[in-house]
Amino acid sequence: MTEIRIVDLHKVFGAFAALKDINLTIADGEFVALVGPSGCGKSTLLRIISGLEPATQGEIHIGGRNVTDLPAKARDIAMVFQSYALYPHMTVAQNMGFSLKLRGENASVIDARVRQAASILDLTDYLERKPAGLSGGQRQRVAMGRAIVRDPKVFLFDEPLSNLDAQLRVAMRGEIKALHQRLKTTVVYVTHDQVEAMTMADRIIVLRNGAIEQTGAPLELFDRPSNAFVAQFIGSPQMNLFDAIVDSHETMGLRLHGDARLPLPAGAKGLAPGRSLRVGIRPEHLVLSEEPSAICAEVEVVEPLGSQIQLGMLSGEKRFTALFNERLAVQPGQKLGFSCHAQNIHLFDVQDGNRIVGSA
Repeated sequence: MTEIRIVDLHKVFGAFAALKDINLTIADGEFVALVGPSGCGKSTLLRIISGLEPATQGEIHIGGRNVTDLPAKARDIAMVFQSYALYPHMTVAQNMGFSLKLRGENASVIDARVRQAASILDLTDYLERKPAGLSGGQRQRVAMGRAIVRDPKVFLFDEPLSNLDAQLRVAMRGEIKALHQRLKTTVVYVTHDQVEAMTMADRIIVLRNGAIEQTGAPLELFDRPSNAFVAQFIGSPQMNLFDAIVDSHETMGLRLHGDARLPLPAGAKGLAPGRSLRVGIRPEHLVLSEEPSAICAEVEVVEPLGSQIQLGMLSGEKRFTALFNERLAVQPGQKLGFSCHAQNIHLFDVQDGNRIVGSA
Protein backbone atom coordinates (compact mmCIF):
# COMPACT_ATOMS: atom_id res chain seq x y z
CA MET A 1 0.00 0.00 0.00
CA THR A 2 1.51 3.31 -1.10
CA GLU A 3 -0.24 5.99 0.87
CA ILE A 4 1.45 9.38 1.19
CA ARG A 5 1.01 11.17 4.50
CA ILE A 6 2.24 14.72 5.07
CA VAL A 7 2.26 15.87 8.68
CA ASP A 8 2.62 19.47 9.95
CA LEU A 9 4.84 20.43 7.01
CA HIS A 10 6.48 23.86 6.86
CA LYS A 11 9.06 25.22 4.44
CA VAL A 12 10.85 28.52 4.95
CA PHE A 13 13.31 30.24 2.61
CA GLY A 14 14.95 32.94 4.74
CA ALA A 15 12.06 35.12 5.93
CA PHE A 16 9.66 33.75 3.30
CA ALA A 17 7.24 30.98 4.34
CA ALA A 18 6.76 28.91 1.17
CA LEU A 19 4.59 26.28 2.87
CA LYS A 20 2.57 26.61 6.07
CA ASP A 21 1.11 23.83 8.19
CA ILE A 22 0.45 21.33 5.39
CA ASN A 23 -1.42 18.23 6.58
CA LEU A 24 -2.48 15.90 3.81
CA THR A 25 -3.12 12.21 3.16
CA ILE A 26 -3.06 10.81 -0.38
CA ALA A 27 -4.59 7.35 -0.65
CA ASP A 28 -2.97 4.36 -2.31
CA GLY A 29 -3.62 4.55 -6.06
CA GLU A 30 -5.16 8.02 -5.88
CA PHE A 31 -4.51 10.66 -8.55
CA VAL A 32 -4.16 14.00 -6.78
CA ALA A 33 -3.56 17.34 -8.50
CA LEU A 34 -1.90 20.29 -6.76
CA VAL A 35 -3.10 23.56 -8.26
CA GLY A 36 -2.79 27.24 -7.51
CA PRO A 37 -1.31 30.46 -8.89
CA SER A 38 2.40 30.90 -9.52
CA GLY A 39 4.36 31.02 -6.26
CA CYS A 40 1.68 29.26 -4.20
CA GLY A 41 4.07 26.45 -3.15
CA LYS A 42 2.81 23.53 -5.25
CA SER A 43 6.16 22.70 -6.89
CA THR A 44 7.96 23.18 -3.57
CA LEU A 45 5.61 20.67 -1.96
CA LEU A 46 6.24 18.18 -4.77
CA ARG A 47 10.02 18.58 -4.41
CA ILE A 48 9.79 17.96 -0.67
CA ILE A 49 7.74 14.79 -1.27
CA SER A 50 10.37 13.65 -3.76
CA GLY A 51 13.32 14.39 -1.48
CA LEU A 52 14.83 17.01 -3.79
CA GLU A 53 14.10 19.71 -1.19
CA PRO A 54 14.32 19.33 2.59
CA ALA A 55 11.41 20.33 4.81
CA THR A 56 12.00 23.00 7.45
CA GLN A 57 9.58 21.23 9.76
CA GLY A 58 7.22 18.25 9.56
CA GLU A 59 7.26 14.70 8.25
CA ILE A 60 6.74 12.83 4.98
CA HIS A 61 5.53 9.23 5.08
CA ILE A 62 5.39 7.07 1.93
CA GLY A 63 3.95 3.57 2.13
CA GLY A 64 3.92 3.70 5.91
CA ARG A 65 7.62 4.59 6.09
CA ASN A 66 8.96 7.88 7.43
CA VAL A 67 11.12 9.15 4.55
CA THR A 68 11.58 12.72 5.82
CA ASP A 69 15.36 12.40 6.10
CA LEU A 70 15.91 9.97 3.23
CA PRO A 71 17.43 11.09 -0.11
CA ALA A 72 15.32 11.02 -3.27
CA LYS A 73 16.87 7.77 -4.54
CA ALA A 74 15.78 5.92 -1.37
CA ARG A 75 12.09 6.93 -1.56
CA ASP A 76 11.03 4.66 -4.46
CA ILE A 77 9.40 7.49 -6.39
CA ALA A 78 9.71 8.62 -10.01
CA MET A 79 9.41 12.19 -11.27
CA VAL A 80 8.39 13.50 -14.68
CA PHE A 81 9.36 17.14 -15.20
CA GLN A 82 8.29 19.97 -17.46
CA SER A 83 11.56 19.54 -19.39
CA TYR A 84 12.04 16.10 -20.90
CA ALA A 85 15.74 15.93 -19.85
CA LEU A 86 16.52 13.18 -22.37
CA TYR A 87 20.08 12.28 -23.32
CA PRO A 88 20.39 13.37 -26.96
CA HIS A 89 23.09 10.80 -27.84
CA MET A 90 21.03 7.87 -26.56
CA THR A 91 18.19 6.05 -28.30
CA VAL A 92 14.69 5.95 -26.84
CA ALA A 93 15.38 2.47 -25.44
CA GLN A 94 18.65 3.59 -23.88
CA ASN A 95 17.04 6.67 -22.34
CA MET A 96 14.21 4.62 -20.87
CA GLY A 97 16.48 1.94 -19.45
CA PHE A 98 19.32 4.15 -18.23
CA SER A 99 18.24 4.32 -14.59
CA LEU A 100 17.97 0.52 -14.47
CA LYS A 101 21.44 0.22 -15.99
CA LEU A 102 22.82 2.49 -13.26
CA ARG A 103 21.20 0.21 -10.68
CA GLY A 104 23.06 -2.75 -12.18
CA GLU A 105 20.01 -4.59 -13.50
CA ASN A 106 20.51 -7.49 -15.89
CA ALA A 107 20.36 -6.51 -19.58
CA SER A 108 17.47 -8.93 -20.26
CA VAL A 109 15.45 -7.42 -17.39
CA ILE A 110 16.10 -3.91 -18.71
CA ASP A 111 15.05 -4.90 -22.23
CA ALA A 112 11.85 -6.56 -20.97
CA ARG A 113 10.82 -3.56 -18.86
CA VAL A 114 11.64 -1.07 -21.61
CA ARG A 115 9.59 -3.02 -24.16
CA GLN A 116 6.69 -3.34 -21.74
CA ALA A 117 6.69 0.41 -21.06
CA ALA A 118 7.06 1.16 -24.77
CA SER A 119 4.02 -0.99 -25.49
CA ILE A 120 1.96 0.87 -22.89
CA LEU A 121 3.02 4.25 -24.30
CA ASP A 122 2.87 3.32 -28.00
CA LEU A 123 6.61 3.81 -28.42
CA THR A 124 7.61 0.36 -29.70
CA ASP A 125 8.31 1.62 -33.22
CA TYR A 126 10.56 4.41 -31.91
CA LEU A 127 12.90 2.51 -29.58
CA GLU A 128 15.91 2.90 -31.87
CA ARG A 129 15.34 6.58 -32.60
CA LYS A 130 17.12 9.40 -30.82
CA PRO A 131 15.22 12.30 -29.18
CA ALA A 132 15.95 14.67 -32.10
CA GLY A 133 13.78 12.48 -34.32
CA LEU A 134 10.74 12.63 -32.05
CA SER A 135 7.85 15.05 -31.65
CA GLY A 136 7.27 16.90 -28.39
CA GLY A 137 4.54 14.48 -27.35
CA GLN A 138 6.72 11.47 -28.12
CA ARG A 139 9.57 12.92 -26.08
CA GLN A 140 7.22 13.42 -23.14
CA ARG A 141 6.08 9.81 -23.46
CA VAL A 142 9.74 8.71 -23.38
CA ALA A 143 10.18 10.71 -20.16
CA MET A 144 7.12 8.94 -18.74
CA GLY A 145 8.46 5.58 -19.92
CA ARG A 146 11.74 6.24 -18.15
CA ALA A 147 9.70 6.59 -14.94
CA ILE A 148 7.50 3.54 -15.60
CA VAL A 149 10.39 1.08 -16.08
CA ARG A 150 11.50 1.72 -12.52
CA ASP A 151 8.13 0.39 -11.25
CA PRO A 152 7.98 3.09 -8.53
CA LYS A 153 5.54 3.29 -5.66
CA VAL A 154 4.65 6.90 -6.52
CA PHE A 155 4.67 9.02 -9.69
CA LEU A 156 5.30 12.74 -9.27
CA PHE A 157 4.51 15.00 -12.24
CA ASP A 158 5.70 18.62 -12.27
CA GLU A 159 3.79 20.50 -15.00
CA PRO A 160 4.73 17.86 -17.61
CA LEU A 161 2.53 19.30 -20.39
CA SER A 162 3.49 22.97 -20.16
CA ASN A 163 5.82 22.84 -23.18
CA LEU A 164 3.27 21.23 -25.50
CA ASP A 165 0.85 22.97 -27.84
CA ALA A 166 -2.85 23.10 -26.94
CA GLN A 167 -3.98 20.18 -29.10
CA LEU A 168 -1.17 17.93 -27.92
CA ARG A 169 -1.85 18.83 -24.28
CA VAL A 170 -5.41 17.55 -24.63
CA ALA A 171 -4.17 14.27 -26.15
CA MET A 172 -1.49 13.82 -23.47
CA ARG A 173 -4.03 14.47 -20.70
CA GLY A 174 -5.94 11.44 -21.92
CA GLU A 175 -2.78 9.36 -22.16
CA ILE A 176 -1.68 10.15 -18.60
CA LYS A 177 -5.17 9.44 -17.25
CA ALA A 178 -5.31 6.13 -19.12
CA LEU A 179 -1.81 5.27 -17.86
CA HIS A 180 -2.90 5.85 -14.27
CA GLN A 181 -5.99 3.69 -14.71
CA ARG A 182 -3.81 0.92 -16.12
CA LEU A 183 -1.00 1.04 -13.55
CA LYS A 184 -3.10 2.14 -10.53
CA THR A 185 -0.05 3.80 -8.99
CA THR A 186 -0.32 6.76 -6.61
CA VAL A 187 0.09 9.99 -8.57
CA VAL A 188 0.77 13.56 -7.41
CA TYR A 189 0.44 15.97 -10.32
CA VAL A 190 1.37 19.67 -10.21
CA THR A 191 -0.21 21.99 -12.74
CA HIS A 192 -1.08 25.66 -13.14
CA ASP A 193 -3.86 24.62 -15.54
CA GLN A 194 -7.03 23.93 -13.58
CA VAL A 195 -8.63 22.32 -16.68
CA GLU A 196 -5.91 19.63 -16.52
CA ALA A 197 -6.68 19.10 -12.85
CA MET A 198 -10.46 18.94 -13.40
CA THR A 199 -10.23 16.39 -16.21
CA MET A 200 -7.53 14.12 -14.77
CA ALA A 201 -7.54 14.07 -10.97
CA ASP A 202 -9.55 12.07 -8.46
CA ARG A 203 -8.99 14.90 -6.00
CA ILE A 204 -7.71 18.46 -6.25
CA ILE A 205 -5.75 20.38 -3.61
CA VAL A 206 -5.93 24.15 -4.12
CA LEU A 207 -2.97 26.08 -2.67
CA ARG A 208 -2.58 29.81 -2.10
CA ASN A 209 0.33 31.57 -0.39
CA GLY A 210 1.73 28.25 0.86
CA ALA A 211 -1.47 27.05 2.53
CA ILE A 212 -4.25 24.66 1.51
CA GLU A 213 -7.43 26.56 0.62
CA GLN A 214 -9.61 23.55 -0.18
CA THR A 215 -9.34 19.88 -1.07
CA GLY A 216 -11.98 17.73 -2.72
CA ALA A 217 -13.20 15.99 -5.85
CA PRO A 218 -13.19 18.21 -8.97
CA LEU A 219 -16.96 18.64 -9.12
CA GLU A 220 -17.13 19.26 -5.37
CA LEU A 221 -14.76 22.21 -5.73
CA PHE A 222 -16.65 23.42 -8.78
CA ASP A 223 -20.11 23.17 -7.19
CA ARG A 224 -19.26 24.14 -3.60
CA PRO A 225 -16.11 26.30 -3.48
CA SER A 226 -15.15 27.11 0.11
CA ASN A 227 -14.28 30.72 -0.70
CA ALA A 228 -14.22 33.30 -3.49
CA PHE A 229 -10.61 32.47 -4.38
CA VAL A 230 -11.37 28.81 -5.08
CA ALA A 231 -14.59 29.81 -6.84
CA GLN A 232 -12.67 31.93 -9.34
CA PHE A 233 -9.71 29.58 -9.67
CA ILE A 234 -11.73 26.45 -10.45
CA GLY A 235 -13.74 26.71 -13.66
CA SER A 236 -13.01 28.14 -17.09
CA PRO A 237 -14.01 30.82 -17.85
CA GLN A 238 -13.79 31.85 -14.22
CA MET A 239 -16.75 32.67 -12.01
CA ASN A 240 -18.09 36.23 -12.09
CA LEU A 241 -18.20 38.10 -8.77
CA PHE A 242 -20.63 40.97 -8.17
CA ASP A 243 -20.98 43.24 -5.15
CA ALA A 244 -24.49 43.11 -3.70
CA ILE A 245 -26.61 43.97 -0.68
CA VAL A 246 -29.35 41.86 0.89
CA ASP A 247 -32.56 43.72 0.06
CA SER A 248 -35.41 44.51 2.46
CA HIS A 249 -37.79 41.90 3.90
CA GLU A 250 -40.42 42.91 1.36
CA THR A 251 -38.46 41.51 -1.55
CA MET A 252 -35.80 39.40 0.21
CA GLY A 253 -33.48 39.38 -2.74
CA LEU A 254 -30.05 40.67 -3.67
CA ARG A 255 -29.64 44.23 -4.89
CA LEU A 256 -26.78 44.98 -7.24
CA HIS A 257 -25.93 48.38 -8.70
CA GLY A 258 -28.78 50.45 -10.13
CA ASP A 259 -32.07 48.57 -10.40
CA ALA A 260 -30.51 45.13 -10.86
CA ARG A 261 -31.85 42.42 -8.59
CA LEU A 262 -31.17 38.70 -8.11
CA PRO A 263 -33.08 36.09 -6.11
CA LEU A 264 -31.76 35.00 -2.73
CA PRO A 265 -30.68 31.33 -2.70
CA ALA A 266 -32.69 28.90 -0.60
CA GLY A 267 -31.22 28.49 2.87
CA ALA A 268 -29.86 32.03 2.93
CA LYS A 269 -33.12 33.68 3.99
CA GLY A 270 -31.76 34.43 7.46
CA LEU A 271 -29.26 36.98 6.19
CA ALA A 272 -29.82 40.44 7.64
CA PRO A 273 -31.22 43.10 5.29
CA GLY A 274 -28.52 45.57 4.32
CA ARG A 275 -25.69 43.06 4.63
CA SER A 276 -23.00 43.42 1.94
CA LEU A 277 -22.08 40.24 0.06
CA ARG A 278 -20.16 39.06 -2.94
CA VAL A 279 -22.36 37.18 -5.40
CA GLY A 280 -20.75 34.49 -7.54
CA ILE A 281 -22.28 33.39 -10.86
CA ARG A 282 -20.59 31.13 -13.36
CA PRO A 283 -20.67 32.49 -16.95
CA GLU A 284 -22.71 29.52 -18.18
CA HIS A 285 -25.38 30.15 -15.52
CA LEU A 286 -26.25 33.66 -16.69
CA VAL A 287 -29.54 33.74 -18.61
CA LEU A 288 -30.90 36.45 -20.86
CA SER A 289 -33.70 38.50 -19.33
CA GLU A 290 -35.88 41.44 -20.34
CA GLU A 291 -37.20 41.99 -16.83
CA PRO A 292 -36.77 45.49 -15.30
CA SER A 293 -34.66 43.86 -12.55
CA ALA A 294 -32.16 42.35 -15.02
CA ILE A 295 -28.44 43.16 -14.93
CA CYS A 296 -28.15 45.53 -17.90
CA ALA A 297 -24.84 45.42 -19.74
CA GLU A 298 -23.21 46.26 -23.04
CA VAL A 299 -21.46 43.69 -25.21
CA GLU A 300 -17.74 44.53 -25.39
CA VAL A 301 -16.29 41.36 -26.92
CA VAL A 302 -17.86 38.52 -28.90
CA GLU A 303 -15.86 35.25 -28.95
CA PRO A 304 -17.37 32.51 -31.13
CA LEU A 305 -16.25 29.09 -29.85
CA GLY A 306 -17.93 26.86 -32.42
CA SER A 307 -20.88 25.34 -30.58
CA GLN A 308 -20.64 28.04 -27.88
CA ILE A 309 -20.33 31.80 -27.75
CA GLN A 310 -18.55 33.76 -25.03
CA LEU A 311 -19.43 37.39 -24.38
CA GLY A 312 -17.36 39.98 -22.56
CA MET A 313 -19.86 42.35 -20.94
CA LEU A 314 -19.66 45.77 -19.26
CA SER A 315 -22.25 46.95 -16.73
CA GLY A 316 -21.35 50.35 -15.31
CA GLU A 317 -17.72 49.80 -14.32
CA LYS A 318 -18.16 46.06 -13.79
CA ARG A 319 -16.86 43.64 -16.43
CA PHE A 320 -18.13 40.06 -16.49
CA THR A 321 -18.36 37.06 -18.83
CA ALA A 322 -21.39 35.22 -20.18
CA LEU A 323 -21.22 31.84 -21.91
CA PHE A 324 -23.99 30.33 -24.03
CA ASN A 325 -24.29 26.90 -25.62
CA GLU A 326 -25.87 28.39 -28.73
CA ARG A 327 -24.91 30.78 -31.50
CA LEU A 328 -26.44 34.08 -30.47
CA ALA A 329 -26.55 36.81 -33.09
CA VAL A 330 -25.02 39.63 -31.02
CA GLN A 331 -22.63 42.44 -31.84
CA PRO A 332 -20.29 44.66 -29.77
CA GLY A 333 -22.20 47.67 -28.46
CA GLN A 334 -25.47 45.75 -28.15
CA LYS A 335 -27.34 46.03 -24.82
CA LEU A 336 -28.45 42.83 -23.06
CA GLY A 337 -30.12 41.96 -19.76
CA PHE A 338 -29.11 39.04 -17.55
CA SER A 339 -30.45 37.15 -14.57
CA CYS A 340 -29.65 33.87 -12.80
CA HIS A 341 -31.68 31.12 -11.17
CA ALA A 342 -31.42 31.09 -7.37
CA GLN A 343 -29.92 27.57 -7.24
CA ASN A 344 -26.93 28.74 -9.32
CA ILE A 345 -26.04 31.71 -7.12
CA HIS A 346 -23.06 31.51 -4.72
CA LEU A 347 -22.66 33.91 -1.80
CA PHE A 348 -19.36 34.91 -0.19
CA ASP A 349 -18.48 37.12 2.75
CA VAL A 350 -17.07 40.51 1.78
CA GLN A 351 -14.39 40.54 4.49
CA ASP A 352 -12.79 37.08 4.40
CA GLY A 353 -14.21 35.75 1.12
CA ASN A 354 -15.52 32.60 2.78
CA ARG A 355 -18.59 30.83 1.49
CA ILE A 356 -21.81 31.69 3.30
CA VAL A 357 -23.77 28.66 4.41
CA GLY A 358 -26.92 28.16 2.37
CA SER A 359 -25.68 29.40 -1.00
CA ALA A 360 -26.08 27.05 -3.94
